[in-house]
Amino acid sequence: MTLKIRILSEEKEDSIEFKLSEDKTIYQLYEEIIKQHPNIETKEDPIVVAGNEERLLDWEDKIGKSKKIIFYRFTHPKGKEVFWHSSAHLLAQAVISVIPEAKPTIGPPIEEGFYYDFYMGNHTVHEDDIKKINQKLKKIQNQKIKAERIWLTREEAIKYYEEKQNKFKIELINEFEGEKLSFYKHITPLGEFLDLCRGPHLRPNLKIGAIKAINSSSAFWRADKNRETLQRIYGISFPTKQQLNEYFELLEEAKARDHRKLGVELDLFFMHELGPGTGFFAPKGAKIFDTIARWLYDLLEEEGYQWVRTPIIYKAELWKKSGHYDKYKQNMFWIDQEKSGWNEELGVKPMNCPGHALIFKRKIPSYQEMPIRYAEFGFVNRNEASGTLHGLMRLIGFVQDDAHIFCREDQLEDEIKRLIHLFNKVYSTFGLENYHVVISTKPEVYIGSDEIWEKAENILFSVTREIGLNVKENPGDGAFYGPKIDFIFQDSLKRKWQLGTIQVDFNLGPRFDLKYMARDGGFETPVVIHRAILGSIDRFLGVYTEHIKGAFPVWLSPTQVVIIPVKTDSEEITKRCKEINQSLKKLKIRSEIDFSDNTLQKKIRRAQMQKIPYMLVIGQKELEQNTLSVRKRDETVRYGIKLEEFIEEITNRIKTKDPSL
Repeated sequence: MTLKIRILSEEKEDSIEFKLSEDKTIYQLYEEIIKQHPNIETKEDPIVVAGNEERLLDWEDKIGKSKKIIFYRFTHPKGKEVFWHSSAHLLAQAVISVIPEAKPTIGPPIEEGFYYDFYMGNHTVHEDDIKKINQKLKKIQNQKIKAERIWLTREEAIKYYEEKQNKFKIELINEFEGEKLSFYKHITPLGEFLDLCRGPHLRPNLKIGAIKAINSSSAFWRADKNRETLQRIYGISFPTKQQLNEYFELLEEAKARDHRKLGVELDLFFMHELGPGTGFFAPKGAKIFDTIARWLYDLLEEEGYQWVRTPIIYKAELWKKSGHYDKYKQNMFWIDQEKSGWNEELGVKPMNCPGHALIFKRKIPSYQEMPIRYAEFGFVNRNEASGTLHGLMRLIGFVQDDAHIFCREDQLEDEIKRLIHLFNKVYSTFGLENYHVVISTKPEVYIGSDEIWEKAENILFSVTREIGLNVKENPGDGAFYGPKIDFIFQDSLKRKWQLGTIQVDFNLGPRFDLKYMARDGGFETPVVIHRAILGSIDRFLGVYTEHIKGAFPVWLSPTQVVIIPVKTDSEEITKRCKEINQSLKKLKIRSEIDFSDNTLQKKIRRAQMQKIPYMLVIGQKELEQNTLSVRKRDETVRYGIKLEEFIEEITNRIKTKDPSL
């Protein structure tokens, strides 16, 4: 039979057709493909796992009636997931060989790498343990690993773990349905290792080029603080040693770029235990925040948006009407009814859309007034678990650069095109060119009819195709009320961050009974587009600070110019510095004078450490010639520059919002 085969990596897709009988295994299919297409994979990006459109497959599964088979390379998310899943099993084997009393519990892949939790009684994992574990793992590197699936009856599985004295695995087994349970046996240079696992695992004979245990922490069984304390060991692995080295190099660079570290060093923002999950912006950080907000405010007014403000607290009735009560209640903060004296539930808003719907509903506009675009820098709060908070990247309270567009259905495609153009304009202003677009479709839990969802999804695919966007599909990850376009940015460390989103919602209008006067005098229901360009200003600043390593472009820098007198005891030089500072401030250029007693070199070094774009050095020569010595933070220096010439340069960079650093 003829099979349609897709081979996916992070950035590309290969498609081939292949003839093979249905009684062959997936691994036999792989072998035949490699014979005919030997260059289909590389050492750095090997094929890891296979699947069909419904699920991932074990390598010993028969092709069967499948007409379409998908192979996933390492760089594809599913490839990494399986590669790191298998690596977690190997980590567990290494740990047990070093600490025989360790009882494996669970070991999943995570966003970067994997971990495995162990019960070790009173033993706490130390650096020496990690070193010994890595010595064991070195024996596994670049060796062919065989993973074999084994089915045990429930009784056999329980007996196996009773012999191992592992009550944690038995607890898991007792929760599974069915009389047969899936196990995987790994055969490595360390011997055999058998573990309860649904699979699948990486391709037979695929070598793990580099695997390493990184660190450890404590955890609780089932994330329940009342249960047993476990030791969690984290690891990472790659197909090649070079990829592992590059990973650790990026980790070191990431530490230097950490926005939490830079935020404090540059006196921009910080986190405080007394205000969990919310950023504190010092004056310099607030200046950056406000500069972005004011620019967006003016830009959106030019784009036809109307600015609105909505309450922070609403009755539960609103959230029931919008659908958030059923789908999102656990992620919201609720006012204690007994203590507050209210006889109704009151919830703190996690998003702005229901409030914007109420503003639209206050009157019935004409079809000629459509679309109506409402924007708000709304402060929202979401009940995030404390363990998930991470600086400005993951917050409880933040400012969303939110907007909702209420439009006629015949305007929908043009509004989406207009939004994509707007997003491109904003991102290019920040110098963010390296991003791609993902369309997320109907999730398992959703509201509205299948017909409406199909219509909304088709519109998104149609528009993005028409304007030539390179789009990836993310099945099942849409919002509960509609599909969405997400803009995924890759930063200077090759990490991916979601920034903007465009969500098409055919459900909010009917739920709130929103109407506009149609051309024929009747009433129609508007379609709602939810959109955020940066996502939230707080989170964007965290991402952007790390991307540029705190070196903000001139228009955003809290201090754009520092004036440095060579001699602070010279009245003439001091007077000249003050005159220059006054001239700059009149033009709203953010400048300051360094009158400290430090040496010239220390003043320059301080300005560079603070990542100030321009340093104007004024000495006796500059005073006599009525010129400036202009230093930039990239350490280039120009002498004999007239003040007027410098003002023209910097004002032009500020006016054009030059994104260069």
